[in-house]
Amino acid sequence: VTFLSYGSNNFVRIDHGSSFCLPSGTFRFGDAAAGGPLNNRLFVGEASNMSVPNLYFKGHGNALVVSNGTIRSAGNVELANNGGTNTVILSGCRPLIQTETAVKVTKYARIVVSPTEAGFEKDHVAVCCRDFTLDATSRLAVDADRFLQRTGGRLTVVRATRNMTVDSSALEASNADLPSGVRFEVNGRDLILRCPSRRGLVL
Repeated sequence: VTFLSYGSNNFVRIDHGSSFCLPSGTFRFGDAAAGGPLNNRLFVGEASNMSVPNLYFKGHGNALVVSNGTIRSAGNVELANNGGTNTVILSGCRPLIQTETAVKVTKYARIVVSPTEAGFEKDHVAVCCRDFTLDATSRLAVDADRFLQRTGGRLTVVRATRNMTVDSSALEASNADLPSGVRFEVNGRDLILRCPSRRGLVL
């Protein structure tokens, strides 16, 4: 199933406890063809579920937003494109992308971590997979001023049960754009976001 092969500025929303299920095949949001699709957004919101065998998120300038919703896949989740920048936003206190095989972030894709002021729920992991890959062209980012300024601490963004492959140059470039003391780290098979703890401070 290919959704939005061509088209721009569309918003697809699965929210308020809704569910979307594709029993077989691959869900393709856009394709890799030059010129399309552009600037579309797929939103999986509060208590909602998207279940697909495989998810390929392509095109140019598109955004996949998981905001306290869940995406589950029995196969691969591939976040890639050919030239533009697609963005995956992990928002709220319990966003979840869970796959039994691989999550691949390649070809100029970007993961943005955007937790609540309090961060993720206790022990929550936002992306769970067997194998995780972030290539040299892709980046990690943070959009969470209130969390960074008022709470801080450590968040587990990705946990791989077998292989954690994060290109060192991508990690270095991502951290160079973050505020002082804030950084992404690979710790064994976990990719974590670490920032100074503000708990207990009166500002």
